[in-house]
Amino acid sequence: MARPPLTGPGQQRLQVLEDAMAQMGLIHSIVERMALAFRNQQPLQPFGQQLRRAAPPIADLLKGQYGTIADQLTQLTLVATRGGGERAKITALREGVAGVKAAIEIAQRKVFEQFAVEEKETGE
Repeated sequence: MARPPLTGPGQQRLQVLEDAMAQMGLIHSIVERMALAFRNQQPLQPFGQQLRRAAPPIADLLKGQYGTIADQLTQLTLVATRGGGERAKITALREGVAGVKAAIEIAQRKVFEQFAVEEKETGE
């Protein structure tokens, strides 16, 4: 099913969400490399630092219109840099990445619902 065209503000919001989703690929890859390093019994500290550097630009991008999603991303940064069990940390990070991606997808659907251009019906 083809998506309806969007108004100007809708296009801007959708662009922000698409940019954030693309950048979430980097976060996802860092978390998966972290899990692989854990399985190979390698140190995980570098991955926490990578997440600390990669997450703030995405959170800043989302903060203006989607503060709750930005807060979820900030929570990921806290989980990555705090101490604790490494297995639990990886599980929490994977769940967090999935949660952020799901929230972005939901926000995209809402943009299409709220900002779709209504086509005028032609009368006969």
